[in-house]
Amino acid sequence: MQANVKTNNSKKLKVKALVDFGCTHTGINKQLVKEKRIQMKPINFSFELFNADETKNKEMTKVAPLEIEINEHKETLEAAVIDLDGMDIFLGYDLSRLKKMDLIYFIFLFIFYFIFDLFFYFLFLGQLGLEVIGHTITSVI
Repeated sequence: MQANVKTNNSKKLKVKALVDFGCTHTGINKQLVKEKRIQMKPINFSFELFNADETKNKEMTKVAPLEIEINEHKETLEAAVIDLDGMDIFLGYDLSRLKKMDLIYFIFLFIFYFIFDLFFYFLFLGQLGLEVIGHTITSVI
């Protein structure tokens, strides 16, 4: 997806963004930050980052303050400056609208699978019940 990004030093960029519900924080590619000279600021702590395949992705020590616009939604946040192989930005859980979309998606899936499971449960019981009744009737006759 395309996202519009406005940096602290008023640069406006169109970037490739990936929504990643497994990602707790939004991250911006270190290479993009260098190329576009996006301002960064150090954080008072650091923590290790891991990729989806559980490989280590260096320590995060800096963030880039950004304003991200997707469709009509704007969000101001600090993106972790990290190595993102081939993607400009990973949009994580810290985007409040995405949190709401994820919750709605989760509720939809829960209801769908609950109804789906009930349907097949009763279908299976119905077939099992008919076989038992059929078997009983056949053995009596």
